[in-house]
Amino acid sequence: MDQNLGSALILEDDIDWDIRLKTQLQTFALASQALLSEDTQKRNHLRGNWETHRPEYQKISFPLTSLPFPPRPKSSPYGDDWDMLWLGHCGIAFHDKPPSSRIIIPNDQTVPEAKYLKPHPFGSPDKFGSLYPPHTRVVHHAAGSSCSLAYALSQRGARKLLYEFGVKAFDKQIDFMFGEFCENIPDIEGTRSGIGRGESEGVCITVQPPLFSHHYPEVASSDIYEIGGGFVTMIGTLYMRWSVRMNLGRLVRGLKDFVDQWPDETR
Repeated sequence: MDQNLGSALILEDDIDWDIRLKTQLQTFALASQALLSEDTQKRNHLRGNWETHRPEYQKISFPLTSLPFPPRPKSSPYGDDWDMLWLGHCGIAFHDKPPSSRIIIPNDQTVPEAKYLKPHPFGSPDKFGSLYPPHTRVVHHAAGSSCSLAYALSQRGARKLLYEFGVKAFDKQIDFMFGEFCENIPDIEGTRSGIGRGESEGVCITVQPPLFSHHYPEVASSDIYEIGGGFVTMIGTLYMRWSVRMNLGRLVRGLKDFVDQWPDETR
């Protein structure tokens, strides 16, 4: 705010990302622009042309490759009407009320197969993995979010959060408050959901699987404990196929034979 920045990216110190992050963010930017465009939101009630495993998702899922390119944004490559981009999380849900459009990025080879899509080593597989074909990434409005591993704020979003958390109330852990902020958005008819934090509705775009995730290092086990499961002892990063941390030695030496943490099954 002091420097009048248009946006900022906030990262936790133990996260990881895929070596191909630049390409991922370029595609995510196009999907975010499409999702935020007024035309896309007005198509919520129309039937899409995406064939999914469950018919109820056909009418709200739009492949990025089939959408008309939205008008060029004026202030951000991710669109001009967002408050938060929730890029790293440990569990997120779809909105069940408008705006509920989903922009689909099909055949994304940076996405692991569905059986590997878990927010935690002891967790259940993410539900979206069973709804869409393998190697599908989904960009949508955030709901039921948890963990603030990586998020970007626009200046407008930062002002809203300063008001909500600095003036009104700071009464929960930060990711839960972010979740309430993000769920309190008007639908396409201007009606508020009544779930969120009242006055400052947040426009929050997220992505599944996330583009940033928690890294479990080799030198220490996590102090996160799961009843019946014990302490986390895995080494690596969930969701990330070509993990930067797991391939750092190869990157330093200029090698290109990167280790794929979650390779496809050999058929």
